[in-house]
Parts: sequence; C-alpha cells; structure tokens
Amino acid sequence: MSDYAWLIPALPAVSAALIVFIGKRLPKGGAEVGIAAIAVAFLLSVAVAVQVFSANVAAVAQVPHAEQEARAGAEVAALGTPTGLLAAAAEPEEETIEIPAGVSAFVNERSVQLTPFGGQYGFEAGIRVDGLAAMMFLLVCFVSLLVQIYSTSYMQGDPRYT
Repeated sequence: MSDYAWLIPALPAVSAALIVFIGKRLPKGGAEVGIAAIAVAFLLSVAVAVQVFSANVAAVAQVPHAEQEARAGAEVAALGTPTGLLAAAAEPEEETIEIPAGVSAFVNERSVQLTPFGGQYGFEAGIRVDGLAAMMFLLVCFVSLLVQIYSTSYMQGDPRYT
C-alpha cells in the first residue's frame, strides 16, 4: 500500500485545481470535491499506517528478548555494588543498542527523475515512507478532513465560498 502513498498529497492538490477551475459550477461550490479528496487521502493514509506500523512491530518482535533481559539484569547487578552506585550517580553511561542482522524498520523510497543534466546529475521527485511519514499522513489528513467538514457550514452563505 505504501507504493501508492504519493496519492496522499496528490489527491488534495488535484482537488484544489478542480475547485479553482470548476468550483463555482458545482452544487456546493466545490466543497464536495475537497471533502471527497481529503477523505480518500485519509483512508489511504490509514492503510499505509497499518502497513508501516505492523511491519515495524514485526521487526521489533524479531529482536531477541533474552539479550535485552540479560543486559537489564547486568545493569541492576552493577548498581547493587558501591562502585556501581557511585558510577551511576556520577555520570550516566551512553548505551548503544545493537540491532541484529536482518532486522530493519519499514522504509519505502521511490523517486522519478524529472530532468537529467547529463551524467549523474538531475532533478528528482520522490517520497520516503517510514514510521514518521505514516504518522504525519494520519495526523495531517485527519485534521484537514475535520477542517474541510467544519468550514462548509461555517462559510455557508459567504459570497467567496469557493
């Protein structure tokens, strides 16, 4: 589903163009086009988020829990000694988390080269879908949908409704 994530920003952009050109000819001034586009983008963002988050949960489940528990037990045992208490109080130790080979978070990157400049250079347009992008898709689409629905009744009767 993340292969279609480019539609999430494209649908509202296309609907904005439609509203500009034919919004005054539509029965509700183009509001139905905007709300439909944002609603479809929201449903698509939900599908992308489900795919990304479930893949990330599966990746976390692959990390061996015995290794995490052994590390935590060793830290508690070290704190029980007087030198361990002094070391813990003096300066917190930076911890690095080692991810086992073959375990990775969900990332989907796609791009299209728009204009080549020769050789390795050119303009590209692309999208990267990871956990943060999926969360932002959900948040922005949900808030936009609520704003679109609210503004239809708030702006009702305004001469510049479209």
